[in-house]
Amino acid sequence: MRRALILLLAVLVGACGTNTPSNQPKQVTEVANASPAPTLRPTPTSKQFPLPEVKNVTQEMVWRESDNKGDDGDLPPWKKINIDARLNEKPEVGEKVTVVPLDVEISPFDLKILKLTEENKSCDQKKHVPWWLVELEEITRKEFFEIKAIAGRREEYPFDVCVIHPAVEFARQLKKEQLTKKMIPAGISINTVTAAIDLTNDQEPDVLVVLYCCRDTTKEARDCDYTCGKIFKKTRNGWKLIEEHQPC
Repeated sequence: MRRALILLLAVLVGACGTNTPSNQPKQVTEVANASPAPTLRPTPTSKQFPLPEVKNVTQEMVWRESDNKGDDGDLPPWKKINIDARLNEKPEVGEKVTVVPLDVEISPFDLKILKLTEENKSCDQKKHVPWWLVELEEITRKEFFEIKAIAGRREEYPFDVCVIHPAVEFARQLKKEQLTKKMIPAGISINTVTAAIDLTNDQEPDVLVVLYCCRDTTKEARDCDYTCGKIFKKTRNGWKLIEEHQPC
């Protein structure tokens, strides 16, 4: 029950473009003999990379578990760290995704998909619109166990990550102060961008996650009654909207 509530919180607060599933899981696929060790990738500083074919993007919470319980949730020392993701386009078990930690000094890395669970994301109980709850390898990197939560976050949910499927050769976060109006889709306010990811090392975003107040698209999703969101990926023909969500 506790894990279900945490997953729901991640969808409403930290997930990049997701709605609360309306039905129970329908299909589960798992990988056998999975290794929990992530693939670490060196990050070149000058090489230019071709624009990759991105199928899925999502922003998710890091979830740390501990036997040390406090008034405000779990506290260190941590015994387990996970990231779960929900993807619109079905991936394959055994594929890798790239994880980009947001607003912290931790370099991107790759994780393998261990398990898929099909869910219904439609607000209409009579319709089935599939999406995929993806279980990834456990986090073993030392930085995740030692880092403090960013301002305003509980220690057990210290920061968010951007999950990109399939894994890409290069990825890094761009800070908001690096963005200009010319870099982002028309009608989007820079202050509502929660993740801007450069995939080609040209100092410009190729993936954007945007969260805003449903009644005011220029207002950050902090003190909103209802939060809406959009996810964009850059193509050779410009920006493409790949996900849009709002409360049911």
